[in-house]
Amino acid sequence: MNIDFEDKTVQLILVIAVIFISTLFWDKQEELSCLNKYRYCTLKTTNIYNLSLSRNLFIANNISGTSVTKHTIRTGSKYHRRTETRYRLNFISKTGETKKVFERYYQYSNAVNAGNKIMECLKSENYPCKFSRY
Repeated sequence: MNIDFEDKTVQLILVIAVIFISTLFWDKQEELSCLNKYRYCTLKTTNIYNLSLSRNLFIANNISGTSVTKHTIRTGSKYHRRTETRYRLNFISKTGETKKVFERYYQYSNAVNAGNKIMECLKSENYPCKFSRY
């Protein structure tokens, strides 16, 4: 089978397919839920097509705290690239292992405040603890 890439309909189909596939990775919402202290805290990510992906982080009883790390990303178009600083909220386990919870905070204080709210809920054992990052 010989595909003619100069055909307008083939080009249109390829463009639509690339756009659809790339938008599968755009996060619409992130939600952290810890149902009780002996179960895993789960991070659920939903994309713009309402397809969800969940991943287990740590058992809530094994979380000793949170930390905020700084990272840089490149944004902009091909000719107007710039580097921007973002902040990532991480869980720290009692063994010292870290796992990413939320990222793309524009301000350090917002990430710290989110970590404080999460830890306040976990330490008070006011389950279920649910937090969202849009």
